[in-house]
This record gives sequence, structure tokens and C-alpha cells, in this order.
Amino acid sequence: MKNVFLIAAIIALTLFSSLAHCNIFTEISLQQKVQRSTIVVIGKVKSVSVSDEHCIANNRCAEVRVSQVLKGKVSGKVLVLFAGEDSEANPLCCEVGASYLFFITRVSGNYYATVNGPYGIYKVP
Repeated sequence: MKNVFLIAAIIALTLFSSLAHCNIFTEISLQQKVQRSTIVVIGKVKSVSVSDEHCIANNRCAEVRVSQVLKGKVSGKVLVLFAGEDSEANPLCCEVGASYLFFITRVSGNYYATVNGPYGIYKVP
């Protein structure tokens, strides 16, 4: 009887351990981030939406004033999605007044999202 419980426990742990790793983002190389990005910019967060009312459904947006374009063509400001339904995909962003390096791709209109989940936006001093 002990063997049956032991085997059942091993099978259960094996199944659940594979499920625990299915949604983890892995960081891609810098070259891949640049290739996948519509734009790569450095910018300062001017404001963030309090709800998804002024953003794409089920997301929060940061209004980012672009200070330097490293790839692509953009001027002025962009709206960056940073808090959506998939919490594991959300970057550690966006503090008002802070500057970030953004590896982002166009989603719709002037809305952009990170190309590598939490590894697509980096706070800069």
C-alpha cells in the first residue's frame, strides 16, 4: 500500500512540476530584442493610466516622452502597455518621472508593448 501512495505522489509531483514552469518567460538575446522591436527608445514616463478606460482593454498604459530613438522612427510620445492580464508578461515599469530603455513593438495605433515580457523594458539612471 505504501508503494502505491509513493508512486502516486511521484507521478503527481512530476505532473505539477512541469505545469509550474510552463508560463515562465526566458530572456532572449539583445540582438533578438532589437530585431523584434518596431522601435527601441529611451524615454521618461510622464503619466500612467489609472484604469484600462484610457488604454487598450484590460491593460494599463504609460505615456512616455521619447528622448532618444535607437531604432525606428518615432517622435514625441508613445503609449506603452505595462500591466495586462498575463502578470508574468508584465515588465517592471512604469514609475512616473523615471526613465527607461524600451524594446517595444507596435500593437495598435500609438500603443506599444514589450517584445520580451518582463525583459523588454529596463529602468535607466
